[in-house]
Amino acid sequence: MKTKTVIEMDYNEFEELVKKVYGRKWSFVADQELRNDTSWTCRVEKEELDEFELSDIEKFKQGELHTYLANTLLTDLVNNGHLQPGDYLIEVCW
Repeated sequence: MKTKTVIEMDYNEFEELVKKVYGRKWSFVADQELRNDTSWTCRVEKEELDEFELSDIEKFKQGELHTYLANTLLTDLVNNGHLQPGDYLIEVCW
């Protein structure tokens, strides 16, 4: 038997953190095309982002919206000490 620790976050918390750190309003639900009463999981490690991911973040900071940025943003937030590495469960419920 294994025990696993999961970091649970509401989608609103994630969106607010992105707004605070990057200065941009962003919709996690739209980014991942999620519905109400769903959850989304991923493993986030501290790791170097590749040139395309870094470019996407820079474009995002400048106001260009890209889809499927959640993993890249989470990794960048971990890399810069805003979040801890781990398994994330992001709840979507409105």
